[in-house]
Amino acid sequence: AKQQVEDISSAAETTDTRVAYKPFQEIADLTPITPRIQTGINWLDELTSGGGREEEVWLILGGTSNGKTALTIQYSCAQALMGNSTVFATYEQSLRGDLAERIISNVTGESLDNIRDKGFNNLPEELQRKFWASVAGADDKLTVLDMTHRTSVNELDPNDNGGIYSVWQEVKKIKASGQRVKTVLIDWVGAMLEIVAACTGKELEHAFQFMAQHEIRIAREMAKKEKLLVILFHQTNTESQHAKPTYAPDKTCALNMKTMANFMDLCLTLGNRDPHNILWINGAKVRKGNNIKMTFKLLGEYCKFVPAPGWYPNTDGNFYNPAEVQLAPQQQPENEVTPFSREIG
Repeated sequence: AKQQVEDISSAAETTDTRVAYKPFQEIADLTPITPRIQTGINWLDELTSGGGREEEVWLILGGTSNGKTALTIQYSCAQALMGNSTVFATYEQSLRGDLAERIISNVTGESLDNIRDKGFNNLPEELQRKFWASVAGADDKLTVLDMTHRTSVNELDPNDNGGIYSVWQEVKKIKASGQRVKTVLIDWVGAMLEIVAACTGKELEHAFQFMAQHEIRIAREMAKKEKLLVILFHQTNTESQHAKPTYAPDKTCALNMKTMANFMDLCLTLGNRDPHNILWINGAKVRKGNNIKMTFKLLGEYCKFVPAPGWYPNTDGNFYNPAEVQLAPQQQPENEVTPFSREIG
């Protein structure tokens, strides 16, 4: 595996492989201006102090059904519609059907309830026109790599393993066509490693951490050589997934690999949804951004997150919003404290 990364590095366009530097002497060369990549999502730009940077690697953690794929699509569509070439590699869920329907919903603002299982050509003509008008001029900016059925390697390429290296080769093809990819998204690390194990015959059960670190090293090489942002999605551990919504998982909650966030420039964690679909998004590690925790609402039917200010953790483990509490006068017994007037711990 180490040799594979070295082969990848030597094959890249590159340059500096030094280990020792003289920062007092070389300070000007060691402080380059790294271009920002605005996310196209206002709240994410706020959390990251203006978006991502070229050569960065991010990690976004979340439990099952807490919005990892929704955020992947929200970011991918926002980037592509801004004119930024974007690659989204899906390892668990095929693009056909559900993911494609979510893309339609996100782009048009139409509820998934009106899109599901109808087929694009059977949607109302007005909705079809809205979709094409929305993507006009950007219809070639989003590339989705459906890796879900990958079971073998390219025998002509000894480094091919179905993982991030394979994604990198697709990025190079796009670059050769005249476009420079700005962001690569991987949904999600655990599913990707399952594909790598299937392609290479490696034992995943006892080598998850080693294999994940290996793929992260390749991701960092790709981000550096191609001058792009890599965003890795991964699941939180079982303990975090079973916690109450008001518990905000942190950077150590990565499934099977607590140290994963140590290799990242940014780590966001998605909490568990409460009955109102309110959840925390925790800036658990942000090297050049805002290390803050904010409440959001997952609009699953529109495949996007929106800020939800005014929601606070309650003692029952869910969130509440004082502005939305509607109690008729006759429902408030005299001299009895309502649950929402207690101090929240």
